[in-house]
Order: sequence, then C-alpha cells, then structure tokens
Amino acid sequence: MPWGYTLVKERIQRFHLSVVPGHEIAGIVQEVGANVKCLKVGDPVGVGFFVNSCRDCEMCKAGLENHCLKGVVITFNSVDRDGTITKGGFSDYMVVHQR
Repeated sequence: MPWGYTLVKERIQRFHLSVVPGHEIAGIVQEVGANVKCLKVGDPVGVGFFVNSCRDCEMCKAGLENHCLKGVVITFNSVDRDGTITKGGFSDYMVVHQR
C-alpha cells in the first residue's frame, strides 16, 4: 500500500495515498440491508466523522461509539474492519450501519 507523509503540528504523520479528506457527508440511500428498519431507498442521509466501530465493546453498547475500545473508523484515511481504506466524502459509495 502506498504511503505519503505530511508535517502536522511539527510531527511527521503517515497517510494512505490517494486520500481525499472529507467528512460529514450527505447522500441518498441506494440500498438497505434486510435488517434495516429506519431507512429506505431514496432517503436523504448524512454520515458524520465516524463510520464504524466494533459495536460490541462496553463503550459501543452504551452508545459511545466514538470511544470504541477497539478503535473507531473515521470517514477518511482510516482502515475499516474489512481492511479497506476509507476515502472521505469523495468516495463513489459508502456502507455504514444504520445507527
């Protein structure tokens, strides 16, 4: 996987190349899973800065996914649970949990 480097607050930080920063995404639901109850195809939706968590630890079960003990997945430049790299608001599509 190609990496890039940037200087942020006097520290060199590594990031995945071809990342396009962008979060708090607006879109239209294209598909829903069989267990989704609160959304339907065609609904307008918004996705915040966090797009995934384990949903199983103490913090996630308390509704505090942003404090996930296994690490939260953010909208861009983050490794998702399936190993893919999140690409931000300029992604072609995004799969998120209905929460």
